[in-house]
Amino acid sequence: MKRIKKVISYYFNSVWLPSLLLTFFLSMMLISGFLNYFTIYYFFTIPWLFSFLGIFIAAIWSFIKKDFARGLFNLLLFSIVVIINFIIVGIAFYS
Repeated sequence: MKRIKKVISYYFNSVWLPSLLLTFFLSMMLISGFLNYFTIYYFFTIPWLFSFLGIFIAAIWSFIKKDFARGLFNLLLFSIVVIINFIIVGIAFYS
């Protein structure tokens, strides 16, 4: 149980890890979608959703811990990722 708490704490206290995971899962979804491997595409959808929520929860966690710079940075990354996802998913579905 201590190990799980340590990993979760490391994830929420990190600035780069939530955005890195989100970028990784999004790129895996796009690569499998463009290659028509839709089974793998659906496999990466659930971790992508969890990492998408994780970056938002990491921002809230930073605000609770009174680390406003990290929280604002995570919210900025969250908004940038939302915009990029809308653009990429729009291009992927209409191509």
